[in-house]
Amino acid sequence: MSEKGFRLIYCKECKRKRHCRSVPIPGHNFRWTCSKGHRWVEVGVTLNRIISVMKDVITEERLTNMFERDDAFYRQLEKK
Repeated sequence: MSEKGFRLIYCKECKRKRHCRSVPIPGHNFRWTCSKGHRWVEVGVTLNRIISVMKDVITEERLTNMFERDDAFYRQLEKK
């Protein structure tokens, strides 16, 4: 098996670091599979989950619209 694109992550079942890949699950979760076939779902606040939420919340269009003159955010900046 080629480990291209895989990440070296600790597998609790193997009790060692293995090359693992992630598959996104709807709702900002990820399912990991190690090279031996063990699977688990990310639990808690992780960097992958934060990045996934930020991509949904902060879009490029929203950032460009934020600085237009009729936007509430722009008016608040202008007052100060």
